[in-house]
Amino acid sequence: MAEKIHFEEGLFGNEFMLEGFATANVEEFIPANKDDDYWKGVKSDPPTHISTDQDWQVNLKWTQKGPAVDLMDDELRWRVEILMEKIGIGEYELPDDVRVELVPFVKDRNHTYEVPMKVKARKVKREDEGLYKLYVIIQLISKEIPSGAPDNRHPVVGWVEFSKPIHFFED
Repeated sequence: MAEKIHFEEGLFGNEFMLEGFATANVEEFIPANKDDDYWKGVKSDPPTHISTDQDWQVNLKWTQKGPAVDLMDDELRWRVEILMEKIGIGEYELPDDVRVELVPFVKDRNHTYEVPMKVKARKVKREDEGLYKLYVIIQLISKEIPSGAPDNRHPVVGWVEFSKPIHFFED
């Protein structure tokens, strides 16, 4: 089941829009060491239980439209970030190398972005087992700048809150 990405655009009014296929879903991958026939074809949509020894992935897809795309800077990027909240404990942070993805902006009035964010096994560690809410934030930014410099974010942001929590467990 895909979840809708909610976009707020404050750039150029109706001249720049994000719409259409703004969806996200989570996919799990059965580990290669699970050769038992029981695991063949097992997939839930979205998964509700993911073993810490499994890879998993957040798939994002959205479309930009409008003539203002032609006026946009070639150095723009989409900053896509996975956020997790452990139910009963508080926020949980994946390592930076899997939590944040920078996606180049494409100067095309009808461009669809498809961004798979794969999280390798053991990025949620055994000691971090539990029930999690999953969120994704998408923000239009200028080229990365050193910390302490003026803000590089633009008033274009999208977010998705996955409706079903995911249970990470040690198998």
